Amino acid sequence: MSKMTKQEPAFGAGGTALWHQYADAFELDASDETLLREACCAVDLVDALDQDVAANGPLDADGKIRASVTEARFQKGIVLKLLAQLERLSGETGSNLGTRGSYKVRGSK
Repeated sequence: MSKMTKQEPAFGAGGTALWHQYADAFELDASDETLLREACCAVDLVDALDQDVAANGPLDADGKIRASVTEARFQKGIVLKLLAQLERLSGETGSNLGTRGSYKVRGSK
């Protein structure tokens, strides 16, 4: 398995926080790194959409729901699905036994 790259991707505040939550704690293989990158991008997109809704309101001039509201709702569902996939890395029991095998916590022997 190839290991995660050492270069930290450029994300917004939410994406960066999520990146460090997982990348600093686990040695990710390439597929897990891709999953994490997508989750970070989705979190940043949700943040931007939420800012748009906060600035412009949920309704357009015609009284219809703005596209950013609909897209934000959709992206939040995607974020939840991606985070559910990433949760297998940490497990609920404190072990690193994921659905695809054992994952090593950074700094552990």
